[in-house]
Amino acid sequence: MKKLSFEKYTESEAGQRLLKLLMRNDVYSKMILDADEFCEIVPEAQAMVGFDQRNPHHPYDIWVHTAHCVASSRKDPVLRLALLMHDSGKPSTFYFTEDDVGHFNRHEARGEKIVRERLPSLGFDADTVDTVAALVRNHDKGISDTEFSRWLSDLGEKKLSMLFEVKEADARSHDAKYKKSQLARVVELRRILNES
Repeated sequence: MKKLSFEKYTESEAGQRLLKLLMRNDVYSKMILDADEFCEIVPEAQAMVGFDQRNPHHPYDIWVHTAHCVASSRKDPVLRLALLMHDSGKPSTFYFTEDDVGHFNRHEARGEKIVRERLPSLGFDADTVDTVAALVRNHDKGISDTEFSRWLSDLGEKKLSMLFEVKEADARSHDAKYKKSQLARVVELRRILNES
């Protein structure tokens, strides 16, 4: 794990600074115009900045995509931490297929590892780390109707609802076709949850 280069704050103060940045009304602009401040607190984010995903479903580089996701979500610190970290595992898992399209094999698992290493060093409690890790680990997984009760049992209603929010914010920053299908699925999953 990389050491923090943020010398103005202790590590726990840096964690509180990160939350203040994430909760700003102008968080998108802040992330785009001052990515360095985020990267000083979360060094793993540096690899996301300007990283071209080389995939037709991803019109933005990883950092811009992440900024869109964070800005489109409600102002909840745990939710925004999860969205900040949800694709942190992509740069180290990137590969090309034969058709020259970029993919990210098991980026969710790599992202979860980054969360479990970085967030405790920033002073976040175990419950926050576990919740963010669960959201990052599961953000790209499909949830079938037949598996829904298992997901509800494994995550609980609160985390599952937050996972739907992560999926929704993530989908909003993809190409139009993917966005439409994924947002429709989130609506359906919420309906199932409400009927449970």
